[in-house]
Amino acid sequence: MNNILYTSLFKKFQSIFLTWKQTSSPKKAFSEEVYVFSCHLIAILTLNRQSDSCLFEFLQNSHQLRLLIFKTYYDKGKNTIEPLLLMEQAIGLLILTGEISESHMKFIKKLQQFLMDILSEKRISKTTLIYKKVIESKNSKTKAFYTKIFYVYRLTFTHPISLEKFFYYGYRGCMAAPLADSSYWSSSKTVKQTLKEFGATCFKKKILGVYTWIDTALNREIFLHKKFDVKNNPKFMNRANQTSTKFQFERTGIPQSEISNKKRSKALRGRVFSPETRERMRQSHLNRVRSEEETRGRREAMIRTNQQVAICPHCGLQVGMPGGRRWHFNNCLQNPNVSEDAIRDHERVRQAQIERNKNRSRNRRKDKKEDS
Repeated sequence: MNNILYTSLFKKFQSIFLTWKQTSSPKKAFSEEVYVFSCHLIAILTLNRQSDSCLFEFLQNSHQLRLLIFKTYYDKGKNTIEPLLLMEQAIGLLILTGEISESHMKFIKKLQQFLMDILSEKRISKTTLIYKKVIESKNSKTKAFYTKIFYVYRLTFTHPISLEKFFYYGYRGCMAAPLADSSYWSSSKTVKQTLKEFGATCFKKKILGVYTWIDTALNREIFLHKKFDVKNNPKFMNRANQTSTKFQFERTGIPQSEISNKKRSKALRGRVFSPETRERMRQSHLNRVRSEEETRGRREAMIRTNQQVAICPHCGLQVGMPGGRRWHFNNCLQNPNVSEDAIRDHERVRQAQIERNKNRSRNRRKDKKEDS
């Protein structure tokens, strides 16, 4: 970078910093201009492998203020996260160069948590810069319309008696903001058993990184597993090291084969749902707004179904399908092998129709008397 430009930028920052430090009320002096300028400057300093104690002191002390300023900055319609992306790049470059002091590392950890809080905001999570495209409405019938977000996380389990800490590193793909995915802990049997025994209050979950692609998240998990050798480390609950992304691929939206569908259908057939499950299913369908595409598809499917006709081989009547199967074909009264259940159903419907006709006649006679 041009040294003259760098020098002028840094001098401007030093004057801003000194003004901010000498102000009795830092919140008032902390403006949007200071926030955006500091974001850009840290990226510039990192690219030039230069740092200054006053810059990091300013950014460390203004951690909570930056969060407030950014929200204000976004609420005013300046819906860009370019400063945050620059800071994220700066963190990566600092780590790669290895030129990090202890104070810098503390700042980086704070900044990473700050970035995770920002990325979990609903409005920012819908920006194309982070998730590539806007997430479709949750009323969509298929998951193919969703954009998955991948993140790497760390679980910390503190034993309630010995207070000894154990850790677990993993990755996860979800369709919500990572910090909103608080109900998910892990697919590990060890973690599930520990959760069941001690409860979720003994666990803490921390998001370490958010990624657009599954390969990037897996590579980060591989790096962490290798660094701590989690398989052989007694402090970790991981039972194996993630070593490859070869067998990991995303199946969301891929049609299943007919054989797989039949196997699942056979396994799920005959399930008995508890009253609580039935109530949850009922609540999930209340006030559901169907998309125009889904409504059109259902209408066309019903039209196709109603237009199908067939002739009963026993009585010779032309009936609509598929409703005709209830009273004809195997259930036809003229079928010599008709089942007893079918005969009872026919008789039950016949008696119900007789009762309806009687009520209809009774109501007609009553109406005539009232008119006369």
